[in-house]
Amino acid sequence: MFVDARQIEQNTTLRTTVCIVGAGVAGITLALQMQRMGIDACVLESGGYKPDEDTRDLYRGENAGLSYSFADGCRSRYLGGSSNCWGGWCRPLDPWDLERRDWVPHSGWPFGLDELKPYYERTHDLLKLGPHNFVPAWWEAAIGRADVRRLPLSGENIRDTISQFSPPVRFGKLYREALASADRVKVLLHANVIAIESDAHAGTVTHVSVATLCGKRLRVVAQRFVLAAGGIENARLMLASNRASPAGWATPTTWWAATLWTIRG
Repeated sequence: MFVDARQIEQNTTLRTTVCIVGAGVAGITLALQMQRMGIDACVLESGGYKPDEDTRDLYRGENAGLSYSFADGCRSRYLGGSSNCWGGWCRPLDPWDLERRDWVPHSGWPFGLDELKPYYERTHDLLKLGPHNFVPAWWEAAIGRADVRRLPLSGENIRDTISQFSPPVRFGKLYREALASADRVKVLLHANVIAIESDAHAGTVTHVSVATLCGKRLRVVAQRFVLAAGGIENARLMLASNRASPAGWATPTTWWAATLWTIRG
């Protein structure tokens, strides 16, 4: 079901099993899975059903390093997240994408590609893709046309790859009805998570603090918390959650726990 957080009574405490921050591709995918498994979940989405300038303005921030516009058209802060503006280009990661780079501090994933492979096939239904096959030779043979041929590339630094295109799927539109009828999942719209709250030692998450632009405040208590607000917003939220620790939830170990898995409550 959908709930407008602006209509909830001030200082309300909501309790659930899983709290998901962000209703983009990752958040909605996880919410649908919670519904299928019969697990109570609460999804906190900053925006509403469509874009609005006041909510979009929350993306703004100072940039240090490579040039990037925080509130440009590459990100969407409303139901469906960045699926509202993406082009649908899909391709699984390669093994080297997860490897550590000596010149990049804290780089490398904590697991290899084999950990992800069992889940890739399931994404094809969600994204409305074709066969779970990204081998160039297979596609060349399957298309079977004289005018569709791979270029004769050679050399160690050149390779040809295959990508598939989603229609693209707009998650907020395609899965809105399923979320509206869900009896185990509650999606709060216009609900901005402003802090991850923890015990005094910043060792255990107790709840997340939520605010609306109209001044309402509430909290969500859960057994598990999942950050699904995107790479930039996840990091900003963890850095801003510095009540118990001046550095916030910003260590490499916590980053992986929050972004890829869950913060255990």
